[in-house]
Amino acid sequence: HPGVFFPGIAGAICLVLGLTALQVLPINYSGLALILLGVAMLVAELFLPSFGVVGVGGLIAFVIGSLLLFDTADSDLAVDRSIIAAAAATLGSFTLWVGYLVVHSQRRKPSLGQEGMIGEVGEVRQRLAPAGKVFVHGEYWNAVADEPLDVGERVQVVAVEGLKIVVRALRPALTSRREGGER
Repeated sequence: HPGVFFPGIAGAICLVLGLTALQVLPINYSGLALILLGVAMLVAELFLPSFGVVGVGGLIAFVIGSLLLFDTADSDLAVDRSIIAAAAATLGSFTLWVGYLVVHSQRRKPSLGQEGMIGEVGEVRQRLAPAGKVFVHGEYWNAVADEPLDVGERVQVVAVEGLKIVVRALRPALTSRREGGER
């Protein structure tokens, strides 16, 4: 089969439509079932790593269910198609917005753990020659450096090795100028 989510979603929608076509389910109950299935899939999209497949299937089920909801021979009632289009567009845009937020948060630089420490800037609190104490990220850390560093110097975390961090001096870049204004 062509994947994990697509066969199940297509199967669920086709099952309800098949029960309607075989006149096992009345048309208005099929419409209600498809609307509920669509809403359930849109909610499931928020919690599943389906990359939008469940959300698109939910939107399709919602639209088909809305079209079938009052489509009976006994009734002259019908849902205006502009209302269905507006509801589908609103649900679709909300799903896209939440998907964008999820992708954006996963691409963000880690802020916790070892990965979150790398690149952080701290201050030497006990002389590093080559080991000492550094205050980084609101905590005191045992640190080592390639060169001796005095108290008060700013350092940047290069690596984390267990409960010890490796740091390097953070010095402003100096621009050297030659005589005559050349760089």
